[in-house]
Amino acid sequence: MEDCLIDKIPWIPVLRAGNADALPLRAALLESHQIDALDGELPTVNIALLRHAILPVVLHALGPLTKAAWDEMIIAPGFTDDQVRQLNDYLDERRHRFAAFHKEFPFGQTPDLEPAKKNGEKPSTALIPTMASGNNTPVRRRHTTDGNPLALPVGDAVRWMLHAQCWDTGGIKGGAVGDPQAKSSKTTGNRGGPLSNFAVVTPIGRNLYETIILNLPIGPRAAGDLPAWERVAPGPNWEERAPAGILEWWTWGARRMRLIPHQTDEGARVSYVVLAAGDRVAGVPPWEPHATWVYRKNTKKDKDDPDAPDVVRAPRFRQQGAQAWQGLETLLTLPKEEDAAFETSTLLAQAAASNTLGADYPLMLQTCSIIYNTHVTTIKDITFDTLPAPIAALRGDPQVWDTAVEAARQAAQLATATNRLAANLAQAASGPAPDPDRGNHPGDKLLSALRPYVLRFLKGCQTTTDPEQRARAHAALQTIYDREAQRAGNELLTRVPPSAFTGRTREVRGKPMTFRLAEAERYFNAARRKALPLIYPPRPEES
Repeated sequence: MEDCLIDKIPWIPVLRAGNADALPLRAALLESHQIDALDGELPTVNIALLRHAILPVVLHALGPLTKAAWDEMIIAPGFTDDQVRQLNDYLDERRHRFAAFHKEFPFGQTPDLEPAKKNGEKPSTALIPTMASGNNTPVRRRHTTDGNPLALPVGDAVRWMLHAQCWDTGGIKGGAVGDPQAKSSKTTGNRGGPLSNFAVVTPIGRNLYETIILNLPIGPRAAGDLPAWERVAPGPNWEERAPAGILEWWTWGARRMRLIPHQTDEGARVSYVVLAAGDRVAGVPPWEPHATWVYRKNTKKDKDDPDAPDVVRAPRFRQQGAQAWQGLETLLTLPKEEDAAFETSTLLAQAAASNTLGADYPLMLQTCSIIYNTHVTTIKDITFDTLPAPIAALRGDPQVWDTAVEAARQAAQLATATNRLAANLAQAASGPAPDPDRGNHPGDKLLSALRPYVLRFLKGCQTTTDPEQRARAHAALQTIYDREAQRAGNELLTRVPPSAFTGRTREVRGKPMTFRLAEAERYFNAARRKALPLIYPPRPEES
């Protein structure tokens, strides 16, 4: 049964000259300069392939990287002849560790793993978050059941297995034979996969080679830091511990798994898997390269510990429904700026510090998150977005940074004003104020309408060095903002009933307040004008 992921199984989906293709690992690496991008079923699959296979192979074979080496690699047309030789030697020496069904070292899996419960194997769809499995019925459905599972080709099964290692839900998992911590053929208290704890921000280059280099962190390797295929194959037992370093963290075994192959007329297929508890880690390591960070007040500070910090650094989550450019300040704020509330990722900071990456480099950022319920036991949504990132803003150019961030803030202010208009009109018509945490809101619709204009403006910030031209572009963007905000406001105003003209008086925070259409419109127009100072300069008495 063919299972070699290095040269035989085409399991890395790619786009080449706009055409979809699938390649074995070696070809994907050595031809990366000719490949546009990874092309997984979901952007989260691309992240899993990068972190669990592509990046650790390159970093372990060629690293650790110095700043000078990284600066040379990011402007090179591809891997050098010497680097190609190193990668080939590395893969040849570890060929047996990249076999999907190796008896002793199945790639990414636990050999001979058996479920503690009779017939406890899971259907292959248990690995795929967009497909129904057990009591999970996602929006996208196919006509498969646990008794009639999807027969996945080997490459697809390996891909989704790595995806589960990154993003699997938490809660109760089936126990495995030989796991001393399994009780009644199951384990409880399992945490979500390592990437369930933050919004993943991935720098994207002009081709796959540049994307690989942009995602390789600079710096020495921690003692004992090795990828999973350099370690002893895991058994059914597991523990909670900290990863030794980036290579182990990227290939972290959050689940014990085994793919169960069977032969068909179309070749090897995987219809069932064994999935059990794996190693646990307390939180996101502070050196996680794909995370951005926020600084918050330490609400858990122990009064008996006066030395505890007042502010803690935490990985940033992405709010459901939010677009990537709405968090632009987080993405563009360099580490360790004094009194900063945010901090960008290690990878973006090192791109900004590059001596060879030009200010007009067309860097793109892709953000990915899986949104879970409170207990991380079910998936509510999968969100992803892509936006241009001006290198000059990352490097701290105050004009570019201020312009880019201000454009995002102004859009958010208009969305807030639109939502407030909707709430005031609802109350003027004797209805309840909309719940800000539930349902769809007109401000979200406005942000979606503004998105293409914001992205085009950010793209212009990457290539425009003339401050006056950038200021004219910002004024033009505000004109578009104004047009779309007025359109959103008029849509709300034309829908209100006649009773909104006379309004309604109700008690707010112990005081009577009257809600009328006229006041709601006046507040909206004032907020709209205040948010757009380039086209509505403040009056002398207001400045």
